[in-house]
Amino acid sequence: MFRRALIGAALFSLVLAGPAMAATSTVTASDDFFSPSSKSVPLGDRVNWTNPAAGSHRHTSTANVSNPVKWNFNMPDGSGVSPTVTFGHVGSFAYHCDVHASMKGSVSVRMSATRIDANSWTVRAGSSSAPAGFAHRLQFRKKGTTAWTTLGGGTFTAATRRFDAPSAGTWQLHGRYEKGGTVSGYSPSLEVVTQ
Repeated sequence: MFRRALIGAALFSLVLAGPAMAATSTVTASDDFFSPSSKSVPLGDRVNWTNPAAGSHRHTSTANVSNPVKWNFNMPDGSGVSPTVTFGHVGSFAYHCDVHASMKGSVSVRMSATRIDANSWTVRAGSSSAPAGFAHRLQFRKKGTTAWTTLGGGTFTAATRRFDAPSAGTWQLHGRYEKGGTVSGYSPSLEVVTQ
């Protein structure tokens, strides 16, 4: 009986410790600004926008300039919540209000890494592989230095890439999402410590 209870408890803890669910966070369109104007979210999270104030806002991604992820919402006075945008690839994605030129914001999507051994990591740049025509780019540098090196020498479409640290120490990695000459900004830096 005790053995069955122990097995049952172990299975129950596996169900509770399953994959993390994506969270949804909100940006508010207020008068002539977004609050917050810069939002940082983990890979796979969702963001929506609200317009509780008087005044129409039409916010759009800055896709025509430097953003491969596109969205466009018209948010009339007090319209409630926009559709959500899921951020499934790392980078920094700019947006603006078409009605109010001074209203600008960005969503920065953080990458994650899983240790393989003392000097190696699997770095996650996407919730899934990049679709046809799109790619990820990861760069790394030793903390305290200024020059970034592109991991693997170029872009890749897989959701993950292996990082083998050239030496012991603290390393910083960041990534972006690309489609031809259209690129996102780089994600916030992730630090990994190797031995």
